[in-house]
Amino acid sequence: TAEDCVASLKRWGRNDGMGQKLMDFTASLEAPDAKTIVLKLKEPYGLVLESIGKPSSLVPFMMPKRLAETPQGQQIPEQIGSGPFKFVKAEFQPGVKAVYEKNTDYVPRKEPASWTSGGKVVKVDRVEWITMADAQTAVNALQSGDIDFMEAPPYDLLPVLEANPDLKIDVLNKFGFQTLGRMNFLNPPFDNVKVRRAAFLALNQKDVLDALVGNAKYQKICGAVFVCGTPLETDVGAETLIKGNGMAEAKKALAESGYDGTPIAIMAPGDV
Repeated sequence: TAEDCVASLKRWGRNDGMGQKLMDFTASLEAPDAKTIVLKLKEPYGLVLESIGKPSSLVPFMMPKRLAETPQGQQIPEQIGSGPFKFVKAEFQPGVKAVYEKNTDYVPRKEPASWTSGGKVVKVDRVEWITMADAQTAVNALQSGDIDFMEAPPYDLLPVLEANPDLKIDVLNKFGFQTLGRMNFLNPPFDNVKVRRAAFLALNQKDVLDALVGNAKYQKICGAVFVCGTPLETDVGAETLIKGNGMAEAKKALAESGYDGTPIAIMAPGDV
């Protein structure tokens, strides 16, 4: 009901950065009846729909009011939504397997599916989401037919999968993924903007992609932080990143920055 949705939005508005910003502009959020939500703003704010429709981390999922009111910092005890699948709690093994069954009571919207919106038509009775930490184990399971789908196989193992006529390899996400290098600008030496600039000039995107991917079919040089091929595309300032010719300029910038040799620690997360 609308009351559940209001409680869910308020919970999300406390936890998510975009939700917190929306709540800064919110005068009131109420449910006058079971099917109506009224959001009143203190002043005009252009990101209302983008905020409550966001598909990434800390999504404003709708849940029953009693679950939305779970105290901050406490894990929500149940997985209940309003979607086309039901979570099978009895078969859940954390870190091993999650099972979902078709929700026969669910009625899809009439329009075709579009990203996270539109009509969600379920074509299988059951989905088992199996966790396999080792990529080689997952690839072996795919080839033997123990699993049906692998979301992101390692690039170096793709030739093995491509050679198997029983498997189909397809790029579902045409926008791809971006890999980010983030400097800690609160501590030396990267608290100095000139040192940060020198580091940026020294980067060569092709070298990074060759190391991360190593397959021209699955990598693309792009200097637009807001994604090539979109209305927000611009590569202004990224010339050296694309061409890989900024090392001389980087050395000059570093010399002018006053860098004193402070050591740099690079953290390599285990999932990349």
